[in-house]
Amino acid sequence: GQGRWRKAAARLAFHAIYRSIGALSHLVIEHSPSMRRSLVDGFGIRNDKVRTVPIGIPPAPVHDPPEPRDATWWDERLVREPFFLFFGYLLPRKGLEFLIDAFARFAASRIPYRLVIAGGTLGYQRDYAERLLEQARSLECADRITFTGFLNEQPLHWLYSRCRAVVLPYAYSISASLPLSFAFQHGKPVLGTRLGGLGDDVGDGVNGLLVEPRSVTALCQGLMRLARDDRLYDALAAGAALTRSERSWDLCARKTLAIYDEALNASRISDA
Repeated sequence: GQGRWRKAAARLAFHAIYRSIGALSHLVIEHSPSMRRSLVDGFGIRNDKVRTVPIGIPPAPVHDPPEPRDATWWDERLVREPFFLFFGYLLPRKGLEFLIDAFARFAASRIPYRLVIAGGTLGYQRDYAERLLEQARSLECADRITFTGFLNEQPLHWLYSRCRAVVLPYAYSISASLPLSFAFQHGKPVLGTRLGGLGDDVGDGVNGLLVEPRSVTALCQGLMRLARDDRLYDALAAGAALTRSERSWDLCARKTLAIYDEALNASRISDA
């Protein structure tokens, strides 16, 4: 059908663009080993042309952001009770239906946690977002699930600063994740799926936990471990803070400048 034709056209366009980039460039910068593999194996760019610079992570906030008490989604229980946080657009590739079902299983254990799903909806995905809302409303733990809608910076960082952990239950590979960078900025462990950029940036048992995608059981087990095992949680939080220091914007900028110098030198040699 029309959808299949569009996907095929998009694949051809990407192949043309990336192959042209590979042919015309001295060096190519990407942000994760999985993207490197895609460029080399999928688009035929020479391995020796590709350099990896991870997405930089801002320093930890100096001051706690104020509580967003005027927000329509505000709930006093978010101050008193721990919660897990998802942040991002509500899109099918994010796997949120699996997270909601996993949280329902988790909540059945009577551990007093909440789930906050923060992020807006794109117009062409409103039906998916509505299905998520209906799914959540149908559960016994419906009063423990909060949808915030779009957020500006201050309430978003309040949620990151207060959450127990960040959950990114992606069903399809997504690279260069800004929600992931925010998690490490705040020193929060990440429960993610073993896919693409998440699999590259989240070390299982180091700065987070990785589970199989689209598995309600695996996600629920991950939530249980983060809620119940304080020793594990503290180790993962320390790992997240270490990742923040290893991927500061200063270090990433220096790596990028070094690659530009390398490319300029290669250009001079080829022009000589």
